[in-house]
Amino acid sequence: MDFSGGTFVKIYIIICLFAYFSMIYLTLRDLRIFWRTGFKSYRNGAFRGLVASTFALAGVLLLAFTGNILLGLLLVFIGLLVNKKEEREEVFTNASAIDRFLGKTDLVRPELKNKETGIKK
Repeated sequence: MDFSGGTFVKIYIIICLFAYFSMIYLTLRDLRIFWRTGFKSYRNGAFRGLVASTFALAGVLLLAFTGNILLGLLLVFIGLLVNKKEEREEVFTNASAIDRFLGKTDLVRPELKNKETGIKK
């Protein structure tokens, strides 16, 4: 069985694109949580997500344009390893699953509370 054929490369590209878009989603979610709370760990997670998604995108492009399965999947796997989860602050106390999925936090920075309510200090 020849694994370098076009069908397998297409399947690998789809898998790598799913990994890439998952990393982009998690990066944008971390950015939203950082913007709402101001916790530095979420900013660092977003930076790490950008680096990881760069590796994954390079793997997808290498796989799509050269068909080199091993190097393309290796770069995507390195991106997944870079995007590991670290210890973060508790920002979801009683949020629903949809709110967690969208990055809506229960904790909000005081500056944002004042903007939302219109109360000035």
